[in-house]
Amino acid sequence: MPASRRRRPSYHVEAEITPTPQQASPNWLATLGNVPVTFVLTFIVTAAIFYGVTQYRLGDYDKQLGELKIELKQAGPAMAAKMDGEAAQRTAIRNEFMANANKTTEILGSIASRLAVSETKQEATNKALDTTNSTLSKIADQLQQLNSRGVGPQR
Repeated sequence: MPASRRRRPSYHVEAEITPTPQQASPNWLATLGNVPVTFVLTFIVTAAIFYGVTQYRLGDYDKQLGELKIELKQAGPAMAAKMDGEAAQRTAIRNEFMANANKTTEILGSIASRLAVSETKQEATNKALDTTNSTLSKIADQLQQLNSRGVGPQR
């Protein structure tokens, strides 16, 4: 047989799976409930530091609030006096504004009455002008008629 037709030998090996021996339980000093002790200690230290810093900041804030309350109590009468002074100034400004508004109203009323009188006078003047215009028109018409008839000196 030729070499290329020859069958290759099969290497079929059956492997046996052998169970691995159970590992011994970890040392309880190294882990607490399967959590490493270093992790637990890190968590406890971090929580303690956070608590300490928070309490320090809260104490500092309480101190600052106390100082602000004392300053507010001391500044209270001065603030009240300042507010009363500002209220008096606002009242004076409002009174001055109202007086100016009343004067403006009076002036506008007098201007309105003068305007009404002026309009009345203008109407009378317009009537007189109309009468004068009509009279002048009649005179002009009569003069034109006279000129057209030829009355007057001949040249």
